[in-house]
Amino acid sequence: MHEFDSNKVEEYKTYKCSKCSYSADVSGEKRRTIEGIFETHVCLNCRCVIEVCLGESYLIGSEIFYKENEPLCMLCGKNDTIVWNSEMCKCPKCEGKMDLTRLELNIFSVGKVKIV
Repeated sequence: MHEFDSNKVEEYKTYKCSKCSYSADVSGEKRRTIEGIFETHVCLNCRCVIEVCLGESYLIGSEIFYKENEPLCMLCGKNDTIVWNSEMCKCPKCEGKMDLTRLELNIFSVGKVKIV
């Protein structure tokens, strides 16, 4: 059983490669939401930065439980993924440096706040 704070703020970031212009909209970290447990990975098959679902949520009464999932790429469906290091920000396409270009805050009880 896990408690879920409905007032929690989630950050979504846009990272863009200065070398090849590849970009990705991800959280950059592992997080637990009402929908499930998610983490930012790199698909070694697609060479993309993606969010993978590590656990699906289900509700029993007023309590949220999580069932673990194998991390699968949402693009190709394969489990050939590794955790992306958001501190190094290495581009999966060209291995260049990806810069944080935008931050979006999703505040559940209020709505979305975008910081450009």
